[in-house]
Amino acid sequence: MAAAGHRADGGGPTALDNRIRTVAGLSREHWAPQSRTGYDLADRAGDFYLDFTGRIPLVMTTQARLQQYRPLGPVRFRIDGYHPAEGEPLLQALAGIRTEAEFDHRQEQRGHAAKAAEQRREEAEKRRRDAEWAREEWFEKRERKMKKLARQWDEAATADDR
Repeated sequence: MAAAGHRADGGGPTALDNRIRTVAGLSREHWAPQSRTGYDLADRAGDFYLDFTGRIPLVMTTQARLQQYRPLGPVRFRIDGYHPAEGEPLLQALAGIRTEAEFDHRQEQRGHAAKAAEQRREEAEKRRRDAEWAREEWFEKRERKMKKLARQWDEAATADDR
């Protein structure tokens, strides 16, 4: 039976967090990603993927979370520094995060977005040129019409002078 103020698992939330941090620190070489390939702040706005090849996922939980959410609920925390702090279901916690395939997909989406933005820019430039051309054409027609009217005026004035 647990003493008053102590939990059956041997400590409060701070003690459990400290234990998790200690185990994570001591086992880092086994679960930490080997590399962050593709990481370039200037080129990709900080996007990267993690290589967990040959690594062992370290997943932890507490008795209190198991009692609160049951075993299939969001009770597990993957120790890797990139998962959310609120807990995940076991299969989700074990799944790879920021994988190369996801990175490639994000790169492809960025490529499509850049291509679409370039197309929109080109279309806007074409509309601007077309509007400018139409405006110039209108002024040229107006000028031709004014010259024609001026010639007609001059012809009428010349006819009157005869």
